[in-house]
Amino acid sequence: MIVGVTGPTGSGKSLFSKYLKEKGFHVLDADVIVKNLYKENKFLVGDIEREFSFAVEGGVVNKLKLSNFVFSNRCALLKLSKIVNPYVLRHIYSVIKKGNFKHIAIDAPTLFESGADVFCNFKVVILSNLKIRLNRIIARDKISRHAALKRIASQPSNSFYVDRGNIILQNCGDVNILRGGFFNVFSSAAKKN
Repeated sequence: MIVGVTGPTGSGKSLFSKYLKEKGFHVLDADVIVKNLYKENKFLVGDIEREFSFAVEGGVVNKLKLSNFVFSNRCALLKLSKIVNPYVLRHIYSVIKKGNFKHIAIDAPTLFESGADVFCNFKVVILSNLKIRLNRIIARDKISRHAALKRIASQPSNSFYVDRGNIILQNCGDVNILRGGFFNVFSSAAKKN
C-alpha cells in the first residue's frame, strides 16, 4: 500500500508520517529527498544554477537564498518546481520499483502538483488552522512571521487539498486525531479490497 500524505505547510504532515513509520511504513519525505538531491545530484544543481545562478555558490545550492526568493515570487517557485519535481519523482519511483517495502508513505507538500499522487492508493490530507500553522512554521524553520506568511501564501487553499484527498484530517494539536487517521487509511483499504 502506498499512502500520500499532504497538506499546507505547518499542518502536521510530518507528525502523521512519523506515526505511519512507527506502524511499519517506509516514509519517503519529499523535503528530505530534495535536501539530499541538492547535496548529491550535480545534474539538478546544474539545472538550478542555470535558472537561479545567484543561489548556487561553488556548486552548492544556498537553500536560504533560494527559498527566500521563490517564496516571494510565485513564478520563480513554479520554475523551481518544474526543475526539481522530475528528480524527486524518479527517486520515489525507484524506491517503489525495488519492491523492498510492503507499505510506503510519501510525505509531500506538493503531492498533487508534482504528480506524485499517481503512485498512491490513498491520499491523506492534513489541515490545521492558520494560527497553529504559523506558530509551527516560525518555530520549525526559525523564520520571521512575515517570511512564514509568505510561505503560506505561496501554497494553494485548503479546498485544493480537500478536493483531491481521500481522507481529510483536521489537526487541532491532538495527536490522537492524527493517530485515528491511520485507522481510517486501513479501513478504507479493507473496503477497497
